[in-house]
Amino acid sequence: CRAGCPRQYRQLGGPPPAPHRAATRWRGGGLCCTLGVMNPREPAAASRLPDLTERAKELACLYRVEEALQPRDRPLEEAVRAVVEIIPSGWQHSPLCRARITLDARQYSCPDFRESRWVQRSPVRVDERAVGSIEVVYLHEAEFLAEEQKLLDSIADRLGQFLFQRRQRGASAETPSGGREWRVVL
Repeated sequence: CRAGCPRQYRQLGGPPPAPHRAATRWRGGGLCCTLGVMNPREPAAASRLPDLTERAKELACLYRVEEALQPRDRPLEEAVRAVVEIIPSGWQHSPLCRARITLDARQYSCPDFRESRWVQRSPVRVDERAVGSIEVVYLHEAEFLAEEQKLLDSIADRLGQFLFQRRQRGASAETPSGGREWRVVL
């Protein structure tokens, strides 16, 4: 940390020495030592605020996608449509952003989705096999952030896991006695 906190305070999350505590607004937990000194009045801290705001939007988008894919009995079409509607909220220029998910030749998209030359794509994979893709477009010229591609890749991975789990559940069935048996396809 720039204020000279010993390494042990960063590792243990304990309070920093008194000079550092006086120089910053110590909130406990070692936060200021992990992120560096963030005095809101400093220009450097103010310049990081938009980046932190974007990361918060991306994280909120990822949480919402996870919630949309969580119910085990939710129909596939309903879950995928929910994800399509959630995706634009995580991008920097949300009002200009639209999404489309293609799974096994079936397309799910925002109502006003249209092709654009400003596009990001990520494959949706199940068992290392591409079963579709997710596309995010900007309707007008705008640059994508590198973090947005990482977010898109994470959403595609999560959707692939969701599809894999559905297929696994479909491979087993309840027997008349109430137990479960596995179906094997040869």
